[in-house]
Amino acid sequence: MTNQFRQPVQAVVFLLVLASVLFSTGSLRAQGFSKIPPPPGTVSLVPKQDRGLTHFFVDSTLFEVRLNRLRRDTRLDSSQQLLVVEEKYFDDDYRLPAAVDLAYYQKLRLEEDVRNLWTRSVLEHIEYGNRSGAAGIELNIPLRIKNNAFRRIFGGDRVGLVVSGNITFELAGRTESREGSAISSIDQRNNFAPKFKQTQQFRVEGRVGDKVTVSVDQNSEATFDFENTLKLTYEGDEDEIVQRIEAGNVALNLPSTNYVSASQNHQGLFGLKTEMQVGKLSFTGIASLERGENQTLSVTGSSNENTRNIKDTEYVRNQFFFVDDYYQEHFEGDLITQNMQLTVSLDRKVRQLDVWKTVNVAGGNGRTNSFHAVAVLDPAVYDQNRGVLDTLSTRNGYVHEGQFERLTEGEDYEVDYLRGYFRMKSRVDENSEVLAVSYSYGPDANIENVGDLAQDIQANLTDSTIVLLRLIKPQGNQPTYPTWPLTMRNVYNLGGAVTADGFETRVIYTKEGNDDEVDDNGRTYNFLMGLDRVDEQGAIAEGGDKKVDLGKSFIFNLQDGYLVFPSLTPFSPGLFPSSGANVFTDFPDAQRVEIYDIKDNTEELKRSKFAIEVTTTSSSSTFDLGFNVLEGSETVRLNGAILQRDKDYIIDYFSGRLEITDPEARRADAKVDIEYERGALFQLDKKTLLGGRLAYEFRETDFVALTTMFYSKSTLDQRVRLGQEPIRNFIWDLNTALNF
Repeated sequence: MTNQFRQPVQAVVFLLVLASVLFSTGSLRAQGFSKIPPPPGTVSLVPKQDRGLTHFFVDSTLFEVRLNRLRRDTRLDSSQQLLVVEEKYFDDDYRLPAAVDLAYYQKLRLEEDVRNLWTRSVLEHIEYGNRSGAAGIELNIPLRIKNNAFRRIFGGDRVGLVVSGNITFELAGRTESREGSAISSIDQRNNFAPKFKQTQQFRVEGRVGDKVTVSVDQNSEATFDFENTLKLTYEGDEDEIVQRIEAGNVALNLPSTNYVSASQNHQGLFGLKTEMQVGKLSFTGIASLERGENQTLSVTGSSNENTRNIKDTEYVRNQFFFVDDYYQEHFEGDLITQNMQLTVSLDRKVRQLDVWKTVNVAGGNGRTNSFHAVAVLDPAVYDQNRGVLDTLSTRNGYVHEGQFERLTEGEDYEVDYLRGYFRMKSRVDENSEVLAVSYSYGPDANIENVGDLAQDIQANLTDSTIVLLRLIKPQGNQPTYPTWPLTMRNVYNLGGAVTADGFETRVIYTKEGNDDEVDDNGRTYNFLMGLDRVDEQGAIAEGGDKKVDLGKSFIFNLQDGYLVFPSLTPFSPGLFPSSGANVFTDFPDAQRVEIYDIKDNTEELKRSKFAIEVTTTSSSSTFDLGFNVLEGSETVRLNGAILQRDKDYIIDYFSGRLEITDPEARRADAKVDIEYERGALFQLDKKTLLGGRLAYEFRETDFVALTTMFYSKSTLDQRVRLGQEPIRNFIWDLNTALNF
């Protein structure tokens, strides 16, 4: 047998022997016994080995009971030709004795010992593989590739693959049986809802020879697509022209070249990159798609001035809710037109508010303050004695019956008792969770209750108690539902608590490609939207004084970091019912943004016209870069000098928190510049980056380099929209460094 076939044959033999070992169903039989089986209850000639489930199930119908006092004896008979095997429990025979020819028994025992040795060898090999560090499956092709061209290109003749990770399957089901439903007789039936979920997280690392490596990192639970990576790398020898080739997720670092995009260090790229060298002449080329968004942050004199733009579509979702329609309709009606003063009637002040949320019965959250409840639009028309009135509809968005838990004020939510709305500490799920309330309102002499308050429930609790609540947000809330206006869409997150010193806000119109903060009549959008109506002394300033009215805390909640527009639909005023006249009638009709009656995020972005520019100033060496900073994309400079990560600064890429540890950053005259990239949440356009850099090194510190770059941005829409026009830029850069 030639050498080229020996290893495959050995592998096949190994697998066959292994299969025979692992899946054997019993001891070998003698030729004589193969046709005539031994009587039931006869002693086995060789001791049985525990395999498979026998290790775990030792006392059941399927598996034998192990007896501690069971004794096995083996002896030769008087003729010295037959071997007698007996099993005794104390002094009694446990099974029928067996007698077999001695030569046959020796052959049988030898085969059994070989079988046990194979099993032990395989188990030790598996255990060693687990201990040796591979956190997954490692496959090395045993055949070496003898082709000389293959070995010359890839630097070796071996191919290997390492796979690590996990795949999880979750199968669950929920059955619900309803009897005596307070809603409808149609609901008095059994429902079964299966649920199947599969998640996968794995990493594949492959190697071809010594030069080519492949890396794949995939996670089905990743929040964004750019978190899943694919990379192929070729590394040439020191004396080869091709030094390195990268494909997939690549990065580009071009020293002294930073004119095409905001940074000379690009991380959010997907494409092809190559590095070549001939003597002292080197070349770097790239052809890629850009997935990141370039950002800059400048700090002067230990004051961190951070400017960020918030799109009109980026309002806080499913966290701010009105207690009832009355408070939603009076939100704008309680304002005085000219100076945005707040006039609230104490007759409708909220006295007590209990917030309820549906319980995830399948998961269970450990809370005990949950009750069976019915949430309706108007609890006043609900008659518990007669069931549901004819005027009560059972459609989605009108009523929900199920298990609700009462949340804790301060821990789960906060309340504005004067204006009748509350803020959830965490976002309510749009599709699966239902929100309801019970509350009381009015003056001390005449307090009215809406729904069942928690204190009354505990006092009158019985097994048949059905709690009555006011429905706020149903499952899958839709613009056509009467509950749609109860969710506030005029609140924007400022990124955390901010101070009034150095805080500035301006609303800008971005649709036509220009950052305009005034309309065609010369009025600022801050003034039109009620953010700037008075001067610093509180007097009415016609057209505003170019400074937002920070004294109005019901608009600027700086402590919690929220901007609450005085209009429910600030970029298209007057959409929802109001108890008074529309105080924002001066808003230009042509610039209205129709984003408050749709749920399609992509369509929202297409309709976007405005942005809120927020500027904050603070004295700190800690900076907020925003979520999902691309790893390695940051360039941090302190007084012009580039800082090193983990030495001069530390950064958390997920939260975007960067802290400079160098004490020079706190000096009054310190200047800090940070250039970085963030992963784009929505890729609505195509950005292409092509180019190369040719450099010649005279010495280690002396060089001359030529860089050419082409940057293209194209929209995916068939019709080009204003502000999203295609861009094509071509530039070149010549730089040198000479030391004498």
